[in-house]
Amino acid sequence: MRLSAAKWASPASMMTAMACTVLVACEAPQAPVDEDPPEPPARTGWSADSMGPSVSYASDDGTPLIRLTCLSGPARIQVVGERFEPIASEDRMSVGVGDEVYAFVADLESSRSSGVLANGDAPDDLLQRLEAGGEIGLSYGAQSEGPVPGLTGELAANFVAACRG
Repeated sequence: MRLSAAKWASPASMMTAMACTVLVACEAPQAPVDEDPPEPPARTGWSADSMGPSVSYASDDGTPLIRLTCLSGPARIQVVGERFEPIASEDRMSVGVGDEVYAFVADLESSRSSGVLANGDAPDDLLQRLEAGGEIGLSYGAQSEGPVPGLTGELAANFVAACRG
């Protein structure tokens, strides 16, 4: 035996159900939600600096992390770990490029307001690794930065050419 809803529902409850259906159907349509908001412009990566033959690597928020500068005279490079804190007893900064590590001498008397500056020779194998785009990482005491992606393309070629003089 089949029972219909009409036998069980009162006329008032049927009217309420119909009114709710009409109200739901008449709701204003919602604007579609953009599930993938546009990405902010990337600020992460290497860029040429205005400070001579220099490049710097910045984080997602644009904070500089690593700066490399070619020094005149014999081929030398200055490296800055922008977020490092100076350590009075530590005068060595290790700079890794690709799978090779180079020793740089930290300048403990630098007048920088932040970060640690170090200088070192720029042997040809270091310059080749920089030009080839090897990942770059810094280590100073217990502090480290990276590895970050290496220099690429025209930026790498221009920086290395400036270092070679």
